[in-house]
Amino acid sequence: MAPGSSPVAAQTATPQPDLPSLTDFVAQVANGEAERLVGIYVKDIMALLVVQQPDGDPAYIDTTEGTATQFFKASLFGATGLLAHNYLSGRYFFDLIPGTDLVLVYGNGRISHYTVSEIGDYQRLTPADLRSDFLDLATRQQESVDGVFAHYYQQKQVLTLQTCIARDGNSDWGVRFIMAQPAQVFIDIKEVASRVRR
Repeated sequence: MAPGSSPVAAQTATPQPDLPSLTDFVAQVANGEAERLVGIYVKDIMALLVVQQPDGDPAYIDTTEGTATQFFKASLFGATGLLAHNYLSGRYFFDLIPGTDLVLVYGNGRISHYTVSEIGDYQRLTPADLRSDFLDLATRQQESVDGVFAHYYQQKQVLTLQTCIARDGNSDWGVRFIMAQPAQVFIDIKEVASRVRR
C-alpha cells in the first residue's frame, strides 16, 4: 500500500452540488473577523462553512448540511481540526487523496493553502465509545485513543479533517483522519525526500 493511502474505499464519488468558484465562496463566507476560520474549499469537491463548537462541548458537531465544525481542542496545540458527520458534509472527505489542495478561508477574506499528506482509517474497538482504542486498518496495529489524537492534533500548523467510517449498518464503526500540511511545508518535505533518494 502506498504511503498515505487508505484501505477504505471512498463512500461517495459525487461532489457537493452547486459548487461556487473560490472567489465567490470567499465573498459568501467572509464576515470581517480576521482571525476566525469561516470556510474550507476544495476545487470540484466541496465548499463548507466552518462553525465553532459551543464552549465546553468538545464532542459537538454541527448537523447542518454544508458545514464543518472547528475542533476547539486542536487549537490548544496550534493545529486546526475540522469535524463533520459522514452522512452530511463528512462524506466529501472520502474524495480527498494525498496531494489534494485544501483552502482555508478566514473572516477577512484571507486564504491559506494546505496539501493532504496522510490519510488514516481506524476501527473503533468499542463501538460508540469516544474513548475507545483503535485498530489501524492499514497496519492492523492497535492504537490508543490518546496516541491517535496526539498524532493528528498535537502538531503545530497541521490541518486535520475527521469523520466517521460507516460499516455494517453502523455509522460510527470507525474514524477517518485526513492530515494536511501548509502547502509550502509539504513542498519542502517532498523536495528533501527527493534529494535523499538521489
